[in-house]
Amino acid sequence: MPPGRPKNYDARIAKLLKQLRAALLGREQARIAATVEAQMAALVAGLGKAGAAVVAAPVASAPAAPAAPVAKKRKGWSPAAKAAARLRMQRYWAARKGKAGKRAKGAKAPAVQK
Repeated sequence: MPPGRPKNYDARIAKLLKQLRAALLGREQARIAATVEAQMAALVAGLGKAGAAVVAAPVASAPAAPAAPVAKKRKGWSPAAKAAARLRMQRYWAARKGKAGKRAKGAKAPAVQK
């Protein structure tokens, strides 16, 4: 880089932001103007067709965003369901690991029912 004054990046960024804001503002104003123009044209067309009766032409609105599906609330486990699941798991592990399983000394494994 040749010697001299360093580039002022802050000024360059500020200038680019100003240009971006102007472009976005111009685009938004053009979109609003087009929407108003279309609505006015529909209104004039509706008034022209109505004759004596004043009826505005319907203007199509933007479709509504689809609603998110409502999640169903889960029911809690009843004490009977918990006990049944506990027995199933005990039977499963007893069958898998043998009659002993991981139990305290002196505890007997439940009988495996099929």
